[in-house]
Amino acid sequence: MSHTEPESAEPTPHLPMHTLSLPDGRTLAWDEFGDPQGPAVFHFHGSPACRLMWDGAKRSAEQHGVRLISADRPGIGDSAFDPHRTIGSWAGDVAAIADELRIERFSVVGASGGGPYALSCAAGLPDRVAEAYVLCGVGPLDSVEARSAMNPINRGFFEAAALGPSSAIPGVDVFLGKAAASGAPVISMDEMLAATPAQDLAAMKERPSFMAAMAETQAFMGARDPLGPAYDLWLYTRPWDFDLASIAVPVHFHAGAHDTNVPLAHVQFQYGAVPGSTLTVWPDEGHLVGTVRLPEVLEQIAGREGRATPG
Repeated sequence: MSHTEPESAEPTPHLPMHTLSLPDGRTLAWDEFGDPQGPAVFHFHGSPACRLMWDGAKRSAEQHGVRLISADRPGIGDSAFDPHRTIGSWAGDVAAIADELRIERFSVVGASGGGPYALSCAAGLPDRVAEAYVLCGVGPLDSVEARSAMNPINRGFFEAAALGPSSAIPGVDVFLGKAAASGAPVISMDEMLAATPAQDLAAMKERPSFMAAMAETQAFMGARDPLGPAYDLWLYTRPWDFDLASIAVPVHFHAGAHDTNVPLAHVQFQYGAVPGSTLTVWPDEGHLVGTVRLPEVLEQIAGREGRATPG
């Protein structure tokens, strides 16, 4: 495997800090922030999104002294598409990055659509994952009942995604603002706002940097093939290929009581399925708890054991 870094000391949003060529010919891309000697933390982005989505990544990593690694999943951002990938196979890609960086032990954090990928690492890498944090993490969506608990817009996206990756492309295009070009049904801003709880609207107003990061993510992903993000959406609707009950590392679930993207019932189900896990419900927050509370999670990780160990 070969690991490359760009010549520029200050990578642009369109140039990952690091890439890794795998034996199967694929490339993985990631950014890294914070203290190289601090506790290693892998952060997994939501969906449809990419490694750029968290606006406070660099600032929070530096503030809390952690080594934060944020990678694009296969087919998303600058990581190559893998038509055979599953949620469970992500653990192997994370292990490959950790091996390349000579990190033996690390924590994982997944927000929203990144939650299942944090759990897959906890299940698949029990000797390497020190602890996992899942913030407003989507639960299994392989049943109509599970999807019906979501707000109408998300429910429509995932009902379409359940039919296959190509059926999920219109939903990706809606997020990227490309609906008219693709022929996807146009969802108005009024409809989007009507499906957004007041708690999230307030959080957006208080965090203009979040909206800027979202716009940057849309522009970045809009220039790339939508099949990878669509495949990501489809995978959530398939039976997960790892057993929640087998997870033996500490797992900490966080949820917003007013979340309509990922209903509290989804998080409670996962909490009940993972032995010994903890659940924190924020009573006055919605889905953006996954962004608002991330700095606190890094602070908690920095205060625990489980620092990066050279290989």
